[in-house]
Amino acid sequence: SDNKISVIIGENNKPIDKMKCGILDSEGRLWVGSRTGLFSKYGNSISVFKKEQGLIDDNIRCLMEDSKGNIWAGTFSGITIIDHEKNVMNNLSTKEGLSNDYIMHINEDSKGSIWISTRNGLNEYNNGKITHYNSSHGMAGDFVFKTFIDADGILWVAGNAGLSRYKNGEFKALTTKNGLTSNTLFQIIEDDNGYFWFTTNQKGVSVFKVKKDELNDFFDGKIGEVNSTEYNQADGIKA
Repeated sequence: SDNKISVIIGENNKPIDKMKCGILDSEGRLWVGSRTGLFSKYGNSISVFKKEQGLIDDNIRCLMEDSKGNIWAGTFSGITIIDHEKNVMNNLSTKEGLSNDYIMHINEDSKGSIWISTRNGLNEYNNGKITHYNSSHGMAGDFVFKTFIDADGILWVAGNAGLSRYKNGEFKALTTKNGLTSNTLFQIIEDDNGYFWFTTNQKGVSVFKVKKDELNDFFDGKIGEVNSTEYNQADGIKA
């Protein structure tokens, strides 16, 4: 509130280093994932979560709060789901049915399904049931970096083989063959002007954008290709 930068203090009264991700939950609790554990700060109270406390792995890659207030921590070894109200942790990995333990991203749709991106497939977790999706279901590829759920509830999937859209129970794929700048897509965001922005590292391009309407028209079979606008270092983007 005083616009000052504060150092987040973690275990043994030392600053948290090697931070990988962070979220502010619905109750104002700050969660920070690092390579050495998960830290939670609420007021002046700091909680530390590690394997000794039941965490599936100390190396945290991503964090998400679901609609029930549970915290999902993705790691290289699976997921730990934290119900901090009940002080309960449950682990989720290939032993429980995930397609892969290397977690890239976790998201939740409006119906309460949790979408888990991994290095080998996309997983839908709903009421304890896990469903696997990959290229055999129409996705562009099996390695998934990120998912994005738009205002219409449509699921978009970014991976290392192109873009996929999941609508009405069906996956469809888009690649460079039909206008994408790159098939390696690390991130998807939507702006206020009707564009999807993608980050990549291919062909000297850092980011590119495509009109969302064009993407939907392609997936709906109305057009055969999309137009990408590319941006790189020459446009002022830092490497």
